[in-house]
Amino acid sequence: ISGDTRIKFEDKASMIGKARSSFGAIYHQGKVYAAGGHQGAEHTYPPESFTGRTDVYDLKSNKWTNIASRNHKCHGFALAAYGDYVYAFGGFAYEESTSPKWKSLDVVERYDTRTNKWEVVGHMPRRRSSNVVAQVGSKVYLIGGWDSTPKFEDDVDGTFHDQIDVFDLETETFKTLEAKLPKKRRAFSGFVKDGIIYLAGGISEGASHFGLLDDFTAFDPLTESFKEMPKLPFGTFAPAAGALGEEAFVFGGMLKMGEWEYDYISHVYRFDYKTNKWSNTGRYL
Repeated sequence: ISGDTRIKFEDKASMIGKARSSFGAIYHQGKVYAAGGHQGAEHTYPPESFTGRTDVYDLKSNKWTNIASRNHKCHGFALAAYGDYVYAFGGFAYEESTSPKWKSLDVVERYDTRTNKWEVVGHMPRRRSSNVVAQVGSKVYLIGGWDSTPKFEDDVDGTFHDQIDVFDLETETFKTLEAKLPKKRRAFSGFVKDGIIYLAGGISEGASHFGLLDDFTAFDPLTESFKEMPKLPFGTFAPAAGALGEEAFVFGGMLKMGEWEYDYISHVYRFDYKTNKWSNTGRYL
């Protein structure tokens, strides 16, 4: 035993279907919805690596069930949920006509939990993937990310976004805020605590695919203002992050080991809102 023994890990039922990553997931009304994703070798994108598969996990029964697939096969997107619906915003998809053969999507798809059907209910103001989707009440904030669609032959940099688009779940319409993300980033994580959106880690603009950020940023939707919080213990790529009580936790991610060497990690770090400090829990995935 090491670290904080109050933290305990328990394996639940394994996901069904092919192993996948970069899927959208959300907890809603006692269930976890997991949609889309990447399947196959990492950082390779043949058509078959993109999936629209959607599965739902019931916390009470500890069982997974396959449900209707998204209309668009993609990954690198996030979900929101409201009432009887689960919403998917954009994503990273295959595109035969470009080089590289990929693009970002601008569709908003809605899953009806009563009829088991997905339908396109709108389009975002811009194509997005690898962005944060943060829900505060009936408003969904789309922050950062990029439009991966190549602007010219062999364009792997795409277009990073600093615009913040807000989707109203009651009217299913968008507006764009005047406030902009202070530092363009993608492949970062976000969560909501007490109405404040927190952004953790990611990749910055012009940093190719592996320039990792240690930024921990707070965004207040009411004042449309940003505040830089104490830095993460290290720059990290696509960690899991969330708040529990007066603490936030960052799980795993990707750590830079050398000039051209990166590795996945199993660390679990804690941020204490009372002391305003990060610490290693001493526990690992």
